[in-house]
Amino acid sequence: MNKKRIIHTFLQKLSKYHLNLSFYLLIVSVLYLNFYLFFNAVDRPLSLDYLPAVYFNASTAFILALMYLLRKKNKNFVVFLLFSIALYLLSNVLYFRTYYSILPIDSIKMASNLMGLKDSITSSFRPTDLFFILPTLLLSLFYCFFFKTRLQLESKRYRITLLVIVLVFVSSVIGKEFYVNRNNPYGLFTDENDFRYDVIEGTSSYGFLCCWAWQMNEFFAANLEITPKETAKIEQWFSNHKHEHHIIAENKGRNVILLIVESFESFPIEKKLEGREITPCVNKILREEACLYANHVVPQVKGGRSSDAQLMINSGLLAMHSGAACFRKPQNTYKTLAKALKEKKYNSYTLLGGNASFWNQGVFNKLMGYDQLIAIDQFRDDESFEFGLTDSTFLSQAADKICHLQQPYLVQLITLSSHAPFELLDNRVYFQTPLDCPKELAQYLNAIHYVDQCIGKFIADLKKSGQYEKATLIITGDHDAFNHKPHLSNKYGKKLLEERSYDPFIVLNAGISKRHTTVLGQIDLYPTLLDVLGLNHYEWRGLGNSILQPNPPQFAINAQLNFVSNVQKTANFPIKLSTEAWAISDLIISKDYFGK
Repeated sequence: MNKKRIIHTFLQKLSKYHLNLSFYLLIVSVLYLNFYLFFNAVDRPLSLDYLPAVYFNASTAFILALMYLLRKKNKNFVVFLLFSIALYLLSNVLYFRTYYSILPIDSIKMASNLMGLKDSITSSFRPTDLFFILPTLLLSLFYCFFFKTRLQLESKRYRITLLVIVLVFVSSVIGKEFYVNRNNPYGLFTDENDFRYDVIEGTSSYGFLCCWAWQMNEFFAANLEITPKETAKIEQWFSNHKHEHHIIAENKGRNVILLIVESFESFPIEKKLEGREITPCVNKILREEACLYANHVVPQVKGGRSSDAQLMINSGLLAMHSGAACFRKPQNTYKTLAKALKEKKYNSYTLLGGNASFWNQGVFNKLMGYDQLIAIDQFRDDESFEFGLTDSTFLSQAADKICHLQQPYLVQLITLSSHAPFELLDNRVYFQTPLDCPKELAQYLNAIHYVDQCIGKFIADLKKSGQYEKATLIITGDHDAFNHKPHLSNKYGKKLLEERSYDPFIVLNAGISKRHTTVLGQIDLYPTLLDVLGLNHYEWRGLGNSILQPNPPQFAINAQLNFVSNVQKTANFPIKLSTEAWAISDLIISKDYFGK
């Protein structure tokens, strides 16, 4: 009975604060509504279809609303803070429309960049952006004309009670989500977290508090200065890694088209399943065209996956030990293929059928030296699935856009349809696999067969428009399709798959006819392209070796630092030097060696 009386007395004392509690819940509602408006503005709408995102963003609102407890009497400051948060979110929307990401934690250092950009900023502003201010404006009116004179002075006990209740509630909700997803390799506390792929997606999934924590961690990790000892270590490695300088080709203004195909492995090429070619269009190219073809490119991507592949192909640097360079070092200086061609007056473009925020493409392509990113918002969205435009509509529209680019040009195209889990629209399944073929393998073969058809049509479109004869076309994959080889014991796996994953590397219309059948790494593609395109004058040759040099690479050190080769004699291979290249590359990127 005493317990009931104590609880009853306590609730009676709290009841006089019912307007205070109502005001607090209104603050929570305004914050959540602003988050809702923000994610709609950046095309990541919060939906009840994915409750964890709702929980995390609501929890963020409950915690931020605790600012209400900072002062006992005058609550005017709450309105000011709410307006500040609304303006912060609006600033992020405007930033997203240019850079496709969240404002960096150190963005205050870039405030001087706003000078003279008034027209650019106002041009990205839309009338609907005013809705960010509306919820806070309405709450401020409620506060001034109703709550201000009616709010009770909160006792210390009330404030502590509200604080404890909110923190226990938020901890329970978030803790449950973390427990349920404790084995998820893409969880918040792993190197695979959503922020590494897409800051916008990560913020949508985990809320702004987690985003700010992630940004703080990245900020402090990324701002350590390079030491003289580290500089000496890098330079010593360079002195041991002598490039063989030679002239392979003279690129006399020929355009360059670089096609990076999602999850494109070599094993389906020139293979048949029950008498039917898996990649007939690519097979035809290899039979009929004079080309450079390497079929044993070892994927060397790590935490950055597709972005790591772009990094290696474009800059000749290996993936970072942890995370993705495109997010961890968004202000670095890089020496790249696009910059080498820029010295020859080339214009450079990246075409992407997905969101520009994915892998921080809006920022990353600028770092790689590309003049312009043309993402999904600049294409007709007449057929899309899962990650963005289907390859058929993307490559068809890309072929048309290429005709209107200023020449000479470098165009990088990034496809999406063969992304895991390799699902296609029903009307895009062209390759029928046997019923007893493992599902994952069957879906991949379907996806690659479909992409192969898209590549064939893309080349036909280029020939029809006259662009093919003017361009060197490079086709490669970004990484492996399977993290493991579950189908090797199956009869179809034994027939098609290799023990290791390899990507293809095909160069068309460059006056070179060669098959490189020994192993090389993705890191070797950049120096090879310098040779193919006649860019030997460029100061940076990368950390790999060209397959066109007199002693081409015959091995690779993969991302797990394992030696990979398909030749027996290895005594003269510079294995130690190539293994050290991983640490050297991480040092170059993490300490911004070229920028310092």
